[in-house]
Amino acid sequence: MDLTKLVFLLVLVCSIPVFHAYGQLDDKPPQGVLRAGIVGVKLLDAYFGTSTEKMEVGPGDKNVPFTVEFANISTTDIV
Repeated sequence: MDLTKLVFLLVLVCSIPVFHAYGQLDDKPPQGVLRAGIVGVKLLDAYFGTSTEKMEVGPGDKNVPFTVEFANISTTDIV
């Protein structure tokens, strides 16, 4: 078998899963906890540490908690 035929066949076989993966895309955003219709969420703060104690971190630090605080400023609950 010629080398170009082998390379072409290999590219063709390897690209089949890629075509199937892109077949699931939609124009609509995914339906998760935060949908596109919810506009009442505000980011208050983001920092390293817990809710009671902020901490300074440096390069190489491991297992440091990262806290993000949000507030619901809408009139409805986020469910």
